Amino acid sequence: ERAFLDTVQKLSPWDGRPPVAGFMRPSEKSTEWLFNGLLATPDGAQVLRVQDSCEAKRCNEEMAQHLGQIAGEQVVKMAGDGFLDGFF
Repeated sequence: ERAFLDTVQKLSPWDGRPPVAGFMRPSEKSTEWLFNGLLATPDGAQVLRVQDSCEAKRCNEEMAQHLGQIAGEQVVKMAGDGFLDGFF
């Protein structure tokens, strides 16, 4: 989760921290870890979502951080430079 937030902050072309959230949890059967992240406009009119997962047996701290970083890169790329125009 922290890797996602830090990556969005580092790569974002906007001043200030945009509305961003990340959450990682085990699946219902605990066979994998599920990551959900989002980036939104401050008014909530637009929300971009990213998801990823890793097999529970392989998902250590390093792998979880890598998932968060990749998801952060994806959501910033999805947003593009103009996503927060007029807000920041």
